[in-house]
Amino acid sequence: MPTMEIKGISIDSRTIREGDLFIAIRGDRFDGHDFVAEALKKGACGALVERSMLEAKYATLGGVANVVPVEDTVFALQELAMMRRKKFFIPVVGITGSNGKTTTKEMLASILAKRGPVLKNEGNLNNHIGVPLTLFRLNSEHRSAVIEMGMSGLGEIEVLTHIAMPTVGVITNIGPAHLEFLRDTDTVARAKAELLAGLRGDGTAVLNADDRYYERLRAYFAGPLLSFGVNNPASVTAADIRTGGEGTFFTLRFGDRSAPVLLRTLGTHNVSNALAAAAAAFAVGLSIDDVREGLEAFRPVAMRSELKEKRGVTIVADYYNANPASMQAALEMLATLRKGTGRLIAVLGDMLELGETGPARHREIGRNAARLGIDHVITVGPLAEQIAAEAAASGMPKARAVHAGTTGRAAELLRELAKPGDTVLIKGSRGMKMESILEAF
Repeated sequence: MPTMEIKGISIDSRTIREGDLFIAIRGDRFDGHDFVAEALKKGACGALVERSMLEAKYATLGGVANVVPVEDTVFALQELAMMRRKKFFIPVVGITGSNGKTTTKEMLASILAKRGPVLKNEGNLNNHIGVPLTLFRLNSEHRSAVIEMGMSGLGEIEVLTHIAMPTVGVITNIGPAHLEFLRDTDTVARAKAELLAGLRGDGTAVLNADDRYYERLRAYFAGPLLSFGVNNPASVTAADIRTGGEGTFFTLRFGDRSAPVLLRTLGTHNVSNALAAAAAAFAVGLSIDDVREGLEAFRPVAMRSELKEKRGVTIVADYYNANPASMQAALEMLATLRKGTGRLIAVLGDMLELGETGPARHREIGRNAARLGIDHVITVGPLAEQIAAEAAASGMPKARAVHAGTTGRAAELLRELAKPGDTVLIKGSRGMKMESILEAF
């Protein structure tokens, strides 16, 4: 490989900086090989390209130095990121799970910031390309790193664990997510357990004692373990949970230590996320006071359990993503937020990537909405129509279980329906663009 001074890594010719190494990645909608010449013209120090593309793409670049062929540019990106990671002897926490990964990551980053600068994934950079790009940002100022790991199939978490080499591995929970690709929750558990199988022997596993797969997951790792839970005995627990206007109050307990915490978000599921973050922080040596301060400094990520006030209506904006477990948790949270004579309104969109189980999973949500006493349901999308139909079949008055079809129509209905004192939950999968309902409202 020719000698070159590399100041950074880029896969996007539009944002290339002087001295970056451009890595040409082929995606579903683009091919980075089409932009190598542009990247070099903008100051890239060189480019990695796939060997098979050399003659097809670069005959016109004859004589250009530092266009380096490799067999697989994605693999090269990952291996370079792993080499970068190896240079830093800091705590690295890997987080995966069916729900709560991003919230737990942000909570933990807020805690670890008490020790110094923290590297974390930004946006949705949690996959086989996003994690390497995140690791390239590691520098000597960082005192720790929190790496969220997403997946849609077996083997993907194994790759991310190989790249990030976490010293602590957190699995928030196992639930019915990505069933279009993984068939059932047993397979989801196997996929998430790849994080534990890849942990070093002196690492620490952090597992959810309330999860039905807890004992099965424990078998994947023989090293140190910290558990967390709200309902079952665990290393890190919460007591005296109550919801108020400012958020959720609880007492954090770890061994013989305890601390009161005010979490600026709602729902027992977020207490569970906070306990997962706390356990990971304890695993790397932070004090209970640091954990309390970090959790109280945390603020919800955009589109994830954000509380908003609009014209006297309280709105819970939780539409970054949705699967059956997170939808159920959101409905349970909504049920705790009734104020006086105000009504509870759920605006729910399709839960995607559930495969053949999709219709049944949506019907289950409809039954639970009726059981929890939600006053009105407005649904968006072909699958979510099942939610409205089942809510009506389960005892909710038919006039209160309405299928809007589109986000535009849902916004119209919500404007007509919502009155001061009401509380509204807006939730659906990312592909449903449920945020447009709040924008129109």
